[in-house]
Amino acid sequence: MRSNIRTRPAWLLVAAIALIATACNSAANGAEPTPTATATPEPTVAPTEVPATPEPTPTPLSNFDACVLDAERRPELTWVINKTRPLPDGYAPDDLVVLANELVVPGFEGRQLDAESAEHFADLIAAAADEGFDIRTRSTYRSFEEQTWTFAYWVEQLGQEQAERVSAMPGHSEHQLGTTADVATAAVGWQLSEALGTTPEGIWLFENAYRFGFAESYPVDGEPITGYSYEPWHLRYIGIACAATWHESELTLVEFLEALEEYG
Repeated sequence: MRSNIRTRPAWLLVAAIALIATACNSAANGAEPTPTATATPEPTVAPTEVPATPEPTPTPLSNFDACVLDAERRPELTWVINKTRPLPDGYAPDDLVVLANELVVPGFEGRQLDAESAEHFADLIAAAADEGFDIRTRSTYRSFEEQTWTFAYWVEQLGQEQAERVSAMPGHSEHQLGTTADVATAAVGWQLSEALGTTPEGIWLFENAYRFGFAESYPVDGEPITGYSYEPWHLRYIGIACAATWHESELTLVEFLEALEEYG
């Protein structure tokens, strides 16, 4: 009777027996069995996430460093202009703008400053208004020709010596830069008066104008250095960084500008 188990092919049985025999002979002879080579998978390495390098935080410039850069950007902002140092022959700013009427004393409309100075002057006046002060300008840019007759007027009124204390000779006026404004208030009858310095508006200007880039050129008791009598109304724009540095220095403006020039 036949078995119902399927008979394996003869060649497969022969191969299996041969393999077993070989293994047994190797064990009997003390030889290590030849291992069957098995492919070892490569270890899986999870990618390491490298943190992004943060952008370095720039070191803020000091007021002085920023002032030096500003002086390089617009040298005329920090030119020394006094009785012995005139402006270049024929100098005139090339970007004068007419100030809005609300910045000007009534009756003196059409006043001009260079564009940058005009922008910061408007900011100064707006800040003063926020404090309840109505401050306006009545004299801004003056050409060489206008300064010629202005100085001649004061010579006629006061004589040469006194005129030189209150007015600049042609070519020596900061007004010709287009960065200077003479201001007034109702408290002093809209006049250019030393009394401005004792009013709340004048005190506010003295303490805050530098924040908008303006410096008082001719301070009280400064005449031995500046050559001009006290003018609390005379504000010159020198840039915000330079004005802050000047304010910290406690020098007269001309001393500060001479020191800055020497540094450069």
